[in-house]
Amino acid sequence: MFQSLLFILSVSFVKAIASLPLKFLYLFEKPLFYLLYYVVSYRNGIVTRNLEKSFPDYSEERIRDIKKSFYRYFCCDLLG
Repeated sequence: MFQSLLFILSVSFVKAIASLPLKFLYLFEKPLFYLLYYVVSYRNGIVTRNLEKSFPDYSEERIRDIKKSFYRYFCCDLLG
């Protein structure tokens, strides 16, 4: 019962968000970035590990900058 109610609420929320104009959705881009990067740390370890393997010569600061750029793009792509 709870799962079906949660599913219905989730689908309703996604449909409501999808019906909003694109300009309005971009207002959520920065808050979503901060939420995913700093609060939830969504897949943070995996992204860092993959970047370190892909770019072994890069410094930690450069890897962090690339990771932040990835999360910004991810949020933009997620909303658009």
